Amino acid sequence: MTLSAPAGADARTAGKVPAGTPGAAEEPRRVSQPKALTRPLWSRLGRESVLIFVLVLGLNLGVAHDLVFHLDYITVDALSRVANAFFVLFSRDPHLAAIGLVWNPLPSFLELPLVALKGWFPWLVNRGFAGNIETAGFGAGGAVVIGMLLRDVGVGRPLRLAMVVAWVTNPMVLLYSANGMSDITLMFFLLLTGLLLLRWLRQPRDVLLVGLGSTVALATFVRYEAIPFAILVFGVIAVSQWRSGAPRRELEARLLLYGLPVAFAVLFWIGANAVLMHNPLYFLNGLYSNLSQQGVVNNAGTEAAARLESWPAATGFVASEVVHLYPAYPLCAGVALAVALWRRRALVGVATLLMTTAPLLLVFYLIERGSLNLNLRYFMSVIPFSFVLAAYGLGLLPKGWVKVGLGLTLAAALALGSVSTLAAMSSSRVGLQEHQVVAAARWNRPLANGLLSEMSLGRTVQRLDRGHQLVLIDSFTGFPIVMGSRDPRLFVITSDLNFQAALSDPQAYHIGYFLVPEPVGITRLDAIDQRYPGFWSNGGGFATKVASLGTAEHWRLYRITGPAPQ
Repeated sequence: MTLSAPAGADARTAGKVPAGTPGAAEEPRRVSQPKALTRPLWSRLGRESVLIFVLVLGLNLGVAHDLVFHLDYITVDALSRVANAFFVLFSRDPHLAAIGLVWNPLPSFLELPLVALKGWFPWLVNRGFAGNIETAGFGAGGAVVIGMLLRDVGVGRPLRLAMVVAWVTNPMVLLYSANGMSDITLMFFLLLTGLLLLRWLRQPRDVLLVGLGSTVALATFVRYEAIPFAILVFGVIAVSQWRSGAPRRELEARLLLYGLPVAFAVLFWIGANAVLMHNPLYFLNGLYSNLSQQGVVNNAGTEAAARLESWPAATGFVASEVVHLYPAYPLCAGVALAVALWRRRALVGVATLLMTTAPLLLVFYLIERGSLNLNLRYFMSVIPFSFVLAAYGLGLLPKGWVKVGLGLTLAAALALGSVSTLAAMSSSRVGLQEHQVVAAARWNRPLANGLLSEMSLGRTVQRLDRGHQLVLIDSFTGFPIVMGSRDPRLFVITSDLNFQAALSDPQAYHIGYFLVPEPVGITRLDAIDQRYPGFWSNGGGFATKVASLGTAEHWRLYRITGPAPQ
């Protein structure tokens, strides 16, 4: 008797013994991929997120192009990070350690692929536009993260997009998404940490902790403000687990999941300093560190660092700067804390609020010590954290008119906060670094940029160096000269492995010239002046002045004529 296949069965299964029947051969099981992983990237990210990224990236690049090529707005900090990437690839001694061991390396590392294209697009280097492209991408990424934050907590699309626009059009965000500096890169990682942390607080999956740790670890490679931030995120996780009654072993395991990537990043950076510079804290106390630079500035008697050497003065100044820059932050903080108390999430709410103050803690400490310039951008973290706190508060509320009304109120506050931001940036007292570019954009007048003049000095030095001899220069302040030269291999620079030896015995290393700036302000840290005090004035007795090069740094080119004193 022949068994026929059941009605509707596939003809290929007819006559087969059902799986599980005694004596039947087991067929291999097919493991299906999760549906989320089989969908295309466009679908997984969401069309809204991709569209936001593309539009905001285009806006940021347009602003960057206008700033750099029309207003001649190029900052020292942005160009120096491009220079670090440039020296890795195109210096006389190219190697990865040339990326520098004082400033956090991630921005320069990400610029390496763009700098490598300088042969086709010279403006990526000679205008530092590689940095502008990088920050444009991170600014757009921040807009995407804000959209995801608000979508996670149930904010409707019209209101959500209005809040995204409030982020994108904030003058501080718009400027720093286009100027090539590291600030907006840090803001992106702060926002991404906020997104992952709020997701974990709602649904404590361990994979989110790994993502949290990795994100904060990357932030430590961008700016040092991320280190106190990493500690306070650790505190939020610990408080949340303790409040939920998690067993001690689970608490320890989850803290390790978060903390190990961060610890690895910090120890890696300390280890790199120890191996390459023979000083594990070189980034903190080395010759070119922020503390060394600020020490030179303080000794010069600048008012900015001297007037805040007390706790009350520093506290008042930080609070004043925060309110001037973005008054929406204290409002969002108050709302988030009030909702957390109402929903009986007081401990976690307080811990989350304290987390958002973390980058300010390092700034506060340095300002109190008189070790930091009073720049507005150091308080910029309150802008992204206002959005994180708004999302946190809204996420604790159920759907209804209360949530809608609060969302509208917060959206208005976030948008109106940009008015105060623009006023702070326009003030020469508050916006020390921003007021000039705001005025230049308002009156459509290019800035007088000394960096562009210094870049032209590289060609001048080549013309004076008729014998094509090597020129030793400390690239700490002289990096624009090397970047602007047609032949950067003509220069022996600070990151070259034989720099110190060549500085001590120039003739043995075939050094024909020293190029040295006038030792005023931070240029007093120049390695030539440190090794041979007074060299700029008289050539140290073993060099003859060839030319004075008239830029802001007052460079002088000296020909080596005899052995250097030992």
